[in-house]
Amino acid sequence: MERVIHTYLDDTIQIAQLLRKAQSIETIQSIWDFLYHNIQYKLDKNGLEQLRRPARSWAERYTGIDCDCFSIFASSILVNLGIPHYLRVTRYSQPTWQHVYVVVPKDGKSLANGYWTIDAVLARADYEKPFTAKRF
Repeated sequence: MERVIHTYLDDTIQIAQLLRKAQSIETIQSIWDFLYHNIQYKLDKNGLEQLRRPARSWAERYTGIDCDCFSIFASSILVNLGIPHYLRVTRYSQPTWQHVYVVVPKDGKSLANGYWTIDAVLARADYEKPFTAKRF
């Protein structure tokens, strides 16, 4: 995912500037709003994992993209804005890793001091579904 994000940063240069707000939390909300309200969510087909660049995700916004593509898109915007963040991978009821989303440290450094989430799969901004395990 990191390679896709950094290879296709040009895909989100313009939208990143439009989504930048005065406060960090407003920028996080703006990115979530843009993704949630403009791109349909849809799981990849079983056995076929796709890591779409942001331009392809936008092209497929009506048919849908999955959580890793949403995370790539959000991360690309954040990189273009110079906002530090992490990709969090989680699992819930299964023994395999099931989900990925973006976490942004409130102080720009450590998640221990609080963080915001960008998970456009969920119908609520800055919300994190309780998980049973996580990794970065």
